[in-house]
Amino acid sequence: MGHRRGLVRFTAGRAQAAVHHASTHGRLRLLAATAGVAPEQLLRDAQALDGGSWPPGNSVTRALMESDAFALLLLRIALAQLPRRIPDALIRNDQDDQVTYWADSWHVEFASVKDRHDQINRFAEEGQALEHALLA
Repeated sequence: MGHRRGLVRFTAGRAQAAVHHASTHGRLRLLAATAGVAPEQLLRDAQALDGGSWPPGNSVTRALMESDAFALLLLRIALAQLPRRIPDALIRNDQDDQVTYWADSWHVEFASVKDRHDQINRFAEEGQALEHALLA
């Protein structure tokens, strides 16, 4: 489970990826200033989020819990990593392609290849059940 601020919710891996993205796209200084720490410290603390944990005393953890501005900025950075829109060709294709798009573009963290496969299948089954319920 990730820390929450309002409607913003991050897993440790998503927060780590967003900070890394900020560091490679010229946004680390702004993000660090919003968190009230040096850019180097924020990057080190983001790397410490490896494995899905939220270490105590971590500046990313603290900033997510205490600063809506930091959480919203991190959210914008995280969203910048996602595809701009679902490709038109995908919308016209079958549900299997849409489920794979979801897995590859939105659900970033899987415990294993088997977990990815299982969650894709579960997502597809639940989507079909919902579609049938809506059409009933």
